[in-house]
Amino acid sequence: MMDLPRRIQLIYNNLSRFGLMVAAGLLVTAGSASAYQLNPTHPRIFFTSTTIATIAERCKPGGTHRAFYDELKEYADYSINNNKKTAADLPNISLTYKIHKYWNDTNYNGGGFEEDDYWTFVRNAVIGPAWPIDGGGAEYAMATDWIWEKLSASDLAEVKTNYGPAQTSFADGQTWRGGTSFWVCTSMFRGLLLAGSSVDTGSYENEYQRVCAYIEDVYAKALDFAGGPGWNGPVYSTQNVDERVWLLEAFTSATGINGWAIAQKYGAEYSAWTYYSTPPHRGTLEENQDYNNPIFGDSWKNLAIMAARMRDPWNQRHTNRSWDNILGRSPGHYKNAGVWSLVIFYDPTVPEADPPNMPKAVRLGAGGMDHVYMMSELGNKDAVWASFEAGKSFYGHQHKDAGNFTIHRKGDLIIDSGYFGQYRSVKGAWHAKHYYQRSTAHNCMAIYDPGENFYWGASSLSSGTVSNDGGQPMPSSGPSYNKVKTDPVYHAGEMLAFETNDEYTYSQADLFGAYDYEAFAASRGAPSHPTKIDSYTREFVYLRPNFFVVYDRVVSTNPNFTKVWNMHVTAEPEIFGAGGVQRAGDSEAGIWDYVGGSLAKTTDGNDMHDNGSIFLKTLLPKDRVMRKIGGRNRSDNGYAYWIGGFDGQGRYDPTQGENYYWGDWTAGNEYNENFLTTRATPGWGRIEVEASTPRTDDLFLNVLYPVDNTVSNIPETNLIETNQMVGAEIVNDRVIMFSRAELAGLDSVTYTVAGHDTAALHMICNLKKNTTYRVYRSGATIYVREDGMPNPGAGIDELITPAPTSSNAGILAFNDDGTAIGPPPSEIQISGVIAYASGVGTYAVTITWTTDIPSDSQVEYGSTSSYTGSAYDPAYVTNHSITIFPTHDATYHYRVTSTAPPAIDGVSSDFSFHFDVESPTKVIDLQQSSTKR
Repeated sequence: MMDLPRRIQLIYNNLSRFGLMVAAGLLVTAGSASAYQLNPTHPRIFFTSTTIATIAERCKPGGTHRAFYDELKEYADYSINNNKKTAADLPNISLTYKIHKYWNDTNYNGGGFEEDDYWTFVRNAVIGPAWPIDGGGAEYAMATDWIWEKLSASDLAEVKTNYGPAQTSFADGQTWRGGTSFWVCTSMFRGLLLAGSSVDTGSYENEYQRVCAYIEDVYAKALDFAGGPGWNGPVYSTQNVDERVWLLEAFTSATGINGWAIAQKYGAEYSAWTYYSTPPHRGTLEENQDYNNPIFGDSWKNLAIMAARMRDPWNQRHTNRSWDNILGRSPGHYKNAGVWSLVIFYDPTVPEADPPNMPKAVRLGAGGMDHVYMMSELGNKDAVWASFEAGKSFYGHQHKDAGNFTIHRKGDLIIDSGYFGQYRSVKGAWHAKHYYQRSTAHNCMAIYDPGENFYWGASSLSSGTVSNDGGQPMPSSGPSYNKVKTDPVYHAGEMLAFETNDEYTYSQADLFGAYDYEAFAASRGAPSHPTKIDSYTREFVYLRPNFFVVYDRVVSTNPNFTKVWNMHVTAEPEIFGAGGVQRAGDSEAGIWDYVGGSLAKTTDGNDMHDNGSIFLKTLLPKDRVMRKIGGRNRSDNGYAYWIGGFDGQGRYDPTQGENYYWGDWTAGNEYNENFLTTRATPGWGRIEVEASTPRTDDLFLNVLYPVDNTVSNIPETNLIETNQMVGAEIVNDRVIMFSRAELAGLDSVTYTVAGHDTAALHMICNLKKNTTYRVYRSGATIYVREDGMPNPGAGIDELITPAPTSSNAGILAFNDDGTAIGPPPSEIQISGVIAYASGVGTYAVTITWTTDIPSDSQVEYGSTSSYTGSAYDPAYVTNHSITIFPTHDATYHYRVTSTAPPAIDGVSSDFSFHFDVESPTKVIDLQQSSTKR
């Protein structure tokens, strides 16, 4: 079964539905073109002189896009009247001209629609300034392309100067860097604009061919490899989004090659990243998803493109909400600058997602960024929300946080701390390289090796060492696509398992690669030093609705390498039990140790939130120090961004450290102050759990309990230990067990619990996968035995019949009354697949089939069984029907898929039909040996 629900799988519906290009048969298989096609006339960017008719027709009174047109024209008129000539303003004005020109040319309503004011304004705006190498330059190019026929030879010469010379090469370096996106987008749009024009001596035609090859062979594949719209951190999803979406769409519409099929994971997951990466108490969509970064973006400008191309109900929901926001703003508001994308791309036939029926957990960027997002429910701002990540390293701004998790409920509870003050404050770079982008600012395990050096900067290591935070080395500021695929230094985390249902969401990660200094030294040419760990795995479990369990197995190469479990909070925590000893600081900020401490609570004190709280209950290690470090997060004389040091014996000593505050704002960056007080979460500091006895092998077991701030205690939570397993019992509620050894695949388990409640959930992890077990109970003792092993004893009754089977993640879950949870799902059964001429329109073929349970519908199709096109309907039905639009005489291959998680996807075998372009009402289904008219 796929990790991603089918709703966010590739949904590349044919584009002729939107009147923007011919699809299906004209979509060239990647790599098959010797030269990339280019429309000989303008416009070329996103639409043509032929397809403008579709856009203009639906903008007439009563048309599906009339409201968008009204907003478009209002924005255009406001911009002209107020002399707004920024790049973002111009596409609205240019598209208004194009629509009016079509209406006049076709004598719609007698003609007389204003043209001159619009194209003249755009012409004067584009021939003046130098065009930037980013999305702004692309917006200049769009606007120029759409008024092309109004430009003189001298205008074109100035446009050429403004957009700059052609780029002559595209090296596979720093593939995911923002600057790379800018250059690729610029070359794509510059080539589309100037290739073959009177000012082109061949260089722009060559640039167009080169950039298309780079997109097809490298860039689109790199987007697909990483997955999702951003990789500079879990919620940096708005930076460079415009350039990436626009260049893929421009490539597809210009070349006829389905760029979205190459970058299918990127496109399929786009909306899920946008939705799931936003904690519910903060809203459903913000222009900037990274709360600790003041760089703003407008990701909504691309939502209409993504919704239409993927027929994606989540993006459609975002698009509709964005339209509501547009209507609520004043005319000419800068956030309405992208309304042109709604006019061109919005498809009203795409259904809107219904949050209560969306999955409560998703895994995104599998094998790339690899994040898991999970919620207690969707569509409720008071829901529990959490994230867990274990992916690869792609770019320097990506933080070293493999294994990191965050939790929110009615506020920010467990957070990524610090603030992106780089370039904005006097010590912003210092804060970034010593703290903010490092493991120490995240909820990651620290293993303190006093001899380990950490570096920042270029691959030459010329920048010298930075603080030893006990965390993960930083491999490089900008690897190439091929480097990330092949060099283990970029393979920081590996998600070994993901499983979700209504009771729990389980994630398991191998994090050795994140701490592998030997791989780092080999890749970067750093001085050799042995890796400080032999192994490290983390299991992150959400037990709905309000418990989290974090289980870490860490084996260090030296018993003196102190291991510290970290949890960053927004307000000073209370640690219960024995009184703490303050080791540094004063009453407002410092370091406090609680030897043997096991219970802590913290509350988000932000007045903008609802004062959510979270408890931490530590069960392992038994010999521990619970510690809080923090206070005065806006001062050099604080402890919020503190990194400790080492004592004379080389053991971790938190008092031997320094606070890495970002300092005062530099001139012009004072606006960050408002951002800090309204949305950012720099944090109070952190709770540490230190294994106080030196040894190589350590287990950490922590239970987290998000609650209202009025809740005064955590339910009774006890440690369970056996020779092979450890676990936590939340009495009369939850029992969860893990193997002591690393992912052991156990065949038998025995444990004893303190309380019984028929609703209590037992969850046993690290069993053999997909294996039948027998479960017995005698009083408070539970016995789990692989099928075929002896009964544990006379008179011990079998608790569950029939015998349950462990999951693909090696989990066995059941209630105390013997009810098995989450049995292995059955595969959806598909039958009666047939293709026939639908009569919906010219060149329309309908494919129908039935399933045994309600499920969604997808058809993949193409000239071979590799399938280059796809069409999707998210509605859950048993009688399925999808219409596609072939365009030329051919035999088409296709297969159908239906999904309804947690059932296993039903996927048909390869079928084929023959389509006759001369007789489009006749379709020969080669499997059925029949013709249906």
